[in-house]
Amino acid sequence: MDSNEKKKPFFATLPGILTGCAAIITAIGGLGGLLLTLRALGIFPTTNPTPVVNTLTTEELHPTEEDIVPAAEEEPLPNENPPAAEEEAPPDEAPPAPKEEENPNPNPAPPENDPPINSFEIVGMGIAASDDHIYIWYANGTVSSGASANLVEYRAPYTYTPPPEKSPTDIVGMGISSNDVVFTWYSDRTVSAGSSSDLASYRSPEFYSLAPGKSPADIVGIAIAPDDVVFVWYSDETVSAGSSTDLDSRRDLYNYSPPAHLSTSSIEGMGIAKSSSIVFTWYDNFTVSQGDSSNLENYVPPYSYTAP
Repeated sequence: MDSNEKKKPFFATLPGILTGCAAIITAIGGLGGLLLTLRALGIFPTTNPTPVVNTLTTEELHPTEEDIVPAAEEEPLPNENPPAAEEEAPPDEAPPAPKEEENPNPNPAPPENDPPINSFEIVGMGIAASDDHIYIWYANGTVSSGASANLVEYRAPYTYTPPPEKSPTDIVGMGISSNDVVFTWYSDRTVSAGSSSDLASYRSPEFYSLAPGKSPADIVGIAIAPDDVVFVWYSDETVSAGSSTDLDSRRDLYNYSPPAHLSTSSIEGMGIAKSSSIVFTWYDNFTVSQGDSSNLENYVPPYSYTAP
């Protein structure tokens, strides 16, 4: 080769050109790898960036009323096949009557302490001396005046007052004396004297005694004779005679008989007419008989009477 010939640069020769190209390719490959790495780390933006989430403020940390009060439950989605609605009765037809519930106890026991079925239950009777009118005292605190067959013939029921701490249901017998004083005997073994409307207007209750072996609960009727002797009939078909405070002071116990088809427990009240000394006896089957102290139907067998 000629020494004077100018020497060419390396990259102008074929080996230099090839070496340069290889360096360029190597550099491009490294740059691409760098870009992929940056994208993977999220540093280099992509074509579809993820939206930025707003940061909570302090106002959003305070609960509102809607947050404290539970929201109403959402209504369930309607069924695809909802049940058919009940058909309404036509306007001109009455709706069907509700089915009555069966009573598990068709004969229930009556409640305790029921009021008396008959509010005019008789607690005492007496026959006045002046006119033979019959006076009848009832458990509802009223008294009427009438005849043997009609207990309200002369006067409709009016109010009467028993002594203090006494009630009509405490009465075991009543009678009217020859001077028209009303005597009332009570279950606590006391007797008072008064008028038809005030049973203690003349004398406050005082103790009385009964025949031997008898108690106030045994009394079924009391009546006062024209001579003011008190007769007392008992549930065992015996009778005694005495005074208002000593019920056997005039005559000891002797027997009596009620009507054949009636018992002593059916006696409602008794009285002795001052004009005739006849013993009248009223029964709970709304009949009345006339007799004497030992035979209650000796003169007239039971006949009907009316009461309030």
